[in-house]
Amino acid sequence: MCKPSEFLTCKHILIVVVFLGFMLHHMLRINMSVAIIDMIVSNGSNMTEVQRFDWNEEQKNDILGCFFWGYIVASLASGHLSEVYGTRAVLGSGLVLATICTLLTPLVTSYLSYTYLIVLRIGVGIGLGVQFSSIMPLATKWIPPTDMSKFLSTMLASQLGTAATLIFCGYLIKAFGWPSVFYVTGAIGATWCLPWFYCVYDSPRQHPRISKEELQYLQQRVKFQTSAVPSRKPWAAILTSRPVWAIVIAFTCVLFNVHSAINYTSLYMNQVLKFNIKANGLISSLPFIATYLSSVLSSFLADKWNKTGYLSVYAIRQIFTVGAFWVSVFSLIVQSIWGYNYIVSVVTFIIWQSSTGCHIAGCIPNAVDVTPNYSGTILGLGTSLGSIMGYMSTKIVATFIKNEQNFNQWRVFFWAAIAVNVVGAGFYYIFASTEVQEWNNAPLCLEKQENCDDAMELCEINGK
Repeated sequence: MCKPSEFLTCKHILIVVVFLGFMLHHMLRINMSVAIIDMIVSNGSNMTEVQRFDWNEEQKNDILGCFFWGYIVASLASGHLSEVYGTRAVLGSGLVLATICTLLTPLVTSYLSYTYLIVLRIGVGIGLGVQFSSIMPLATKWIPPTDMSKFLSTMLASQLGTAATLIFCGYLIKAFGWPSVFYVTGAIGATWCLPWFYCVYDSPRQHPRISKEELQYLQQRVKFQTSAVPSRKPWAAILTSRPVWAIVIAFTCVLFNVHSAINYTSLYMNQVLKFNIKANGLISSLPFIATYLSSVLSSFLADKWNKTGYLSVYAIRQIFTVGAFWVSVFSLIVQSIWGYNYIVSVVTFIIWQSSTGCHIAGCIPNAVDVTPNYSGTILGLGTSLGSIMGYMSTKIVATFIKNEQNFNQWRVFFWAAIAVNVVGAGFYYIFASTEVQEWNNAPLCLEKQENCDDAMELCEINGK
């Protein structure tokens, strides 16, 4: 089957919109982590320039941590909801909610109480919590298995969103004050929602503007990967599957690293290394740029090795999961010893976050390996547990990092992160698999006529 002749196909447009959507995800996610530095009253702040707030350390960490309350609930449900109702509706609605809450943040913070700000941040968490797990049902319908790692590297465009936010928010705050951060990122979110609902559909067959040539090509390449989804999920089999828990635990540990870096890179650079807000944004962005670059490189290598048979899929997943965890452990050990030095800190933060990017070729596509039909549910479970770990990181910081805010207090956090990575590496190494699980193709109860052809094709392929 020849590839479609169009330069910009519906699949290409989908990839671009998804890429920009993940950049937006972390813009809406991290804007508070940057703005809160300027929102709090400090000894050197000028109260006449812009309104600031006398929040203590516990309140500050609650503002950063309450995001996870909504994120946990949404992540747990969104994978299943996307498999039932489609990614287009679920993800799109989530980003609309997060955008509205972001735009309202300056007004609510200035004219209402601290409690209402907490409610808004929970709303942002709910809106953004749907994104990572709901993208998997979309991927299994649009992307061939041999291109899966490259497509999933678009998820790490979120790190570019982090880097961009860290850089331009420093300049926005300096020029216009902290409210501008929420107005600008919210406006970007509103702009993105338009092409998402116009250009993205849940499957090639549903797209009203796709060419016959591209539709035929995608059906030929992708139809062997997924089948019609059973109306009832085999929850008992899913929740007792060791390969599933290997993915979930590994992804949970990855997200602990990601959430911790997002929440506290800027604060660490400010409190321990004493960078000013403009230098802080630029330097803090470097680890996240490196994360995206490592995800692109690792996904390219993974798909190349998969196509050529240079390594088995199992070996690829182990290299980019277990190996990445041990790189994180090494970098965090160095950071816990010499992290008071700004050069050492910047380098180790870059290495630490670069290693998280490699998981895009490891445990994340492993969900598609073991259960294409329920990959969204699996990553939803992992994202939810990872959000709990992210919330726990805020409590670790609140407990051990008091008003002195020195390097010795931060050491406790780094050693906690080392322990998390060791657990992730060990659990995945022992229990991971790349074999499609038997319950993935459980007896189907077809309720929609459009699924019948897929089910018949699957039976013919399996000889049943």
